[in-house]
Amino acid sequence: MTKSKSSNVNPKDFQGDQSGLDPGFSKSHSMQEKVDVLRDQISGLSYEESLEKLDLLLIELRDEKIQIQDFQWHYISANIYLEHCQNLLNVIEQQVVEVDLNSFKESK
Repeated sequence: MTKSKSSNVNPKDFQGDQSGLDPGFSKSHSMQEKVDVLRDQISGLSYEESLEKLDLLLIELRDEKIQIQDFQWHYISANIYLEHCQNLLNVIEQQVVEVDLNSFKESK
């Protein structure tokens, strides 16, 4: 794993809960640093892997399996996984559009 671009935070410090990051890993690290590290960690995940993590987070949020002080981090994490899934779908959609346009041009 790589270190976050914005700090000297080691992503291994974030291991722990279902979201991939421990929300209370250190009071000296900002929420933005945690977000940056999570984004780095999930950047290589497939759509299916991201969706699975998102589903786990949503189950925890819905079933109230988390403590109130961790709720914010779970909510933020879920949004980051959702954003990653949406970005992957956008890439695929663009590839399909390009294939369709190229097929149309070739058939003329």
